[in-house]
Amino acid sequence: MYGRRMQQVSGSCIFESVQRGEIDRVSHLLQQDRGVLKQKGWGGFTALHFAALHGNRPMAELLLNSGADPNIPCDSGITPFHFACRNGHIFIMHKMMQHGADLHIVDKQGKTSLHHAVGGGSVIATQYLWETGMFCFTDADNYKVTPLHLAASTGNSDVVRYLLRANRCTPEAVDHQGATALHVAAENGMIEVCWLLLKSAGLHILHMKNHTGLTPLDLCNQGNTFRHQQLSRILTDFSHRPKDLIPKDSNVMYFWMLLLPSLSGAAVLIIAAALVLNQNPGQLKEADTDSQFSSIRDLIEAGKSPDRFCIHCELIQVDNCKHCRLCDMCIQEYDHHCLFLNQCVGRDNHRIFILFVISMVMAQLLFILSAVYYLSLKLSGLEMSDWGSLAGREASVLLLTLLNIFSLIWVGWLLVEQLDAISMGTTTYFRRYDNKGPSKRQRLRTILTFLLEGRTRQEHSQSFSI
Repeated sequence: MYGRRMQQVSGSCIFESVQRGEIDRVSHLLQQDRGVLKQKGWGGFTALHFAALHGNRPMAELLLNSGADPNIPCDSGITPFHFACRNGHIFIMHKMMQHGADLHIVDKQGKTSLHHAVGGGSVIATQYLWETGMFCFTDADNYKVTPLHLAASTGNSDVVRYLLRANRCTPEAVDHQGATALHVAAENGMIEVCWLLLKSAGLHILHMKNHTGLTPLDLCNQGNTFRHQQLSRILTDFSHRPKDLIPKDSNVMYFWMLLLPSLSGAAVLIIAAALVLNQNPGQLKEADTDSQFSSIRDLIEAGKSPDRFCIHCELIQVDNCKHCRLCDMCIQEYDHHCLFLNQCVGRDNHRIFILFVISMVMAQLLFILSAVYYLSLKLSGLEMSDWGSLAGREASVLLLTLLNIFSLIWVGWLLVEQLDAISMGTTTYFRRYDNKGPSKRQRLRTILTFLLEGRTRQEHSQSFSI
């Protein structure tokens, strides 16, 4: 009886130590008695449950290497592996699979590890599980809840996009109450999720009724938050449109607002379209990816960050690559997204963008000098008392001159920042600030080479190393 009491004390201690992250203390307790690994605490949680819950990778590895079982369920049937999936801890998931994690185990609600990964909002964990070939995105739990239902309930638009892409999940699937994912999203006031579902399935899904005869709009009208009010207006408008219509995004309003301030905006937009908009900024294609990394497992085993997997493009990113949410693509040698042009600046259009900015600086300088010369001619021979009347007659010239001066300051700063990054052989997004770097002559040579030849950063680095 004394030994049993001591074992209970040790079990209580290990739960507290794991939650506090006291690795040395846990290691000492395991040396005394490895039986504590199977003991359960509150809710039927084992020590490995707590390690997975807190995402403590060193602690989880210590417990697994000491013999902890990743398949022991708690009172609700959730295993430590389920916890790791829900919290998106890829490295812990990978380690547990190496120590025999059973992917077929479901909790008492019938939820698989994939359900838990989706419920936790981790696209990378979801993709990792899908790569095992053991899961299907149409799998439902005991209540016929699909992964898409779970993603819609949490409002995670990234996961919803992932599940709708390539028809992984069917938006028309219903749970035990006859509710689609749109019913769930509308009831919770998830505006963006509703828009994604409507774009994928079409407006006919808006007229589907659950077992109580309610449509998504009916459920939305039951909410009393501001989000529900906004969503209600949107869904009401769509409900009066043809059921077979599939709504699409539109850039008309964006460009209309861009052109609205003045006619000069239209001229600038035309020039920008000719110089920048017609060229691909350097979209990452599957052929451009590193052949040695074809899955998240490859990244983990190579010690690379799983964040290199783009959850939107579903590609393994190369170095100096970033996904742009506005363009919805991964851009190689990413510099920035130009809101004025509504276009990304990257590897393949960076040089054209710089030439465009230089031309803008020259045009603004020319306008300012011309305006100053014009006003000086008007002022010649006038008394100071007449300057006010001249300002009234030439108000448009004065206003445009001031606008160009302020714009020149901003564009000039942009050009300086761009040239500084180019001279260092990088981009403004990936630039690192340190005291070491090439000499001024080398930096000037790099800028000239970039402007004349459009040489990329990698090519520059390779030529420099030679």
